[in-house]
Amino acid sequence: MPVSDLYVVQYLLQETSRANGGIEWEERSRERAGFTARVGGVGVELENAHFRAGTVVMLRFQSSGESFAICEPMPQGWLAQSYESDDDRTLAATMRDLMSCVSRQCAERRSSALDHAWEIRQRVYEQLLFRNANADMLRASAEG
Repeated sequence: MPVSDLYVVQYLLQETSRANGGIEWEERSRERAGFTARVGGVGVELENAHFRAGTVVMLRFQSSGESFAICEPMPQGWLAQSYESDDDRTLAATMRDLMSCVSRQCAERRSSALDHAWEIRQRVYEQLLFRNANADMLRASAEG
């Protein structure tokens, strides 16, 4: 039985929403807005794709040199948000929910980093300055 696009997007949303042990997304560079994550060895990118008819959410997947994308279905019509099917409407809503959840996760992490900048700086400095000393101590204790 094939796995549907909706099922995969729902899974990503559910795992991103989990407090502990869920998917951790990272922001891409300012030049290329969007988010990336690694899920089960698969590279996942989440971004807004701009088309003449409008902007939609796009998910890209890459594994072992192969890639494909899931694109939010475009609504039909000029004024009303009608879709070809209920499945398309549900997929579009779920993809937008995923984008909101990922944006919120990254914004919270950015805010936390600003609130704890000194502690983060000290932890990184210790790792940078003392990583060789710790490795030497571990090697000496293993040899001795």
